[in-house]
Amino acid sequence: LGLILYASVRLQRGGRPFFATVAQQLKRHGLEALAPPGLAMVVSAASEAIASIGFSDPLRLLHDVAPLCGAAADSMAPWQVMWILTAYANACETRAKVLTTSKPPLIFSEDDATRLFLTSLSQRAAEVLADRNRRAAALRLAVRIAEAEGVATDLRQDLEELILGPLVVESETPT
Repeated sequence: LGLILYASVRLQRGGRPFFATVAQQLKRHGLEALAPPGLAMVVSAASEAIASIGFSDPLRLLHDVAPLCGAAADSMAPWQVMWILTAYANACETRAKVLTTSKPPLIFSEDDATRLFLTSLSQRAAEVLADRNRRAAALRLAVRIAEAEGVATDLRQDLEELILGPLVVESETPT
């Protein structure tokens, strides 16, 4: 079902009724059963669908899937971490931009949920992204999410240390 949702959004087929139906079936038949590739496809589809079908159904799905992404982070491949961070960064920023004119549903229900999500994915990014530029990109995405969700500014430094910290090379001492 995750692949069907992803393909329908990418191909711009089915619109809101189809998206809502597939999202409901995903919830009914076990979002929890989605492996990291399926989670990445579902959140990418939901984020991209906002532009064509509105906020309601995609944000509800992103809200439901966020804890699962955090819980599955330790088994994600690099592309899955980046897809998920990108999807949530785009969705959170889009939602934040329209807050002045409407009240779309929350993606994260509280600051602690946002922190847990970002910490889990950031930790995985530090583990699987070998290239410093890729880690820096992951950090930018995580910071975009934190800022759009209005999480305390102290989180930025924590995320920076978590994602970029392991790349600090200690100077060798002569023996």
